[in-house]
Amino acid sequence: MYTVIDFETTGLNHRECQIIEVGAIKLDHNIEPVARYHSLVKLRSYIKWDPIITEITGLVPADLENGVAESMALSMIRRFIDNDIIVAHNAPFELGFINRAWDPERWNRWICTRYLGHLTFPKINPSLKNLKERFYIRDYEEHRAMSDAIATVEIFRLMMKHVSNVEDIWNRYLLEPSRPHLYIPKNAEGFIDFDFKKFVN
Repeated sequence: MYTVIDFETTGLNHRECQIIEVGAIKLDHNIEPVARYHSLVKLRSYIKWDPIITEITGLVPADLENGVAESMALSMIRRFIDNDIIVAHNAPFELGFINRAWDPERWNRWICTRYLGHLTFPKINPSLKNLKERFYIRDYEEHRAMSDAIATVEIFRLMMKHVSNVEDIWNRYLLEPSRPHLYIPKNAEGFIDFDFKKFVN
């Protein structure tokens, strides 16, 4: 089984920023949805709200007032994921935030759909937006956790048709100097250097 996850956050640094919205979809072995989890997350008092967050997500601090505590959201997502393979677009980003609460690499394999998108379409930037266009996926609301999770499910399902052995894509990511990862999962098995188009173990 798989669980697709998407977080909206107050920034890119998992050490200094926080999750503000969680979207997760559990998939069966046929990559069909069987359950969902969604939550807004209460903003911690010391977290600075940058207006760009509203520009990107449409959310404002008042939307989060009745949200759950981030620790509770992470606890719920841990229970929801269970022992599934984690799927996320640019997976090291989500895993960095998860790692503050528990060590997902101890239990879970993960698949990065950004990495998978590069394997499928090596000549384009494999952003979620570009992959939606390539697969003619209807325009879901961007930068909202559940909408992005739904789009990731559709992209993942279509790209998996080109994968003969799922183990070949476990725990691999894109190394992109233009957008360096602030967190690299300890169980990462290799990456593709996006600039040099070279796979590294």
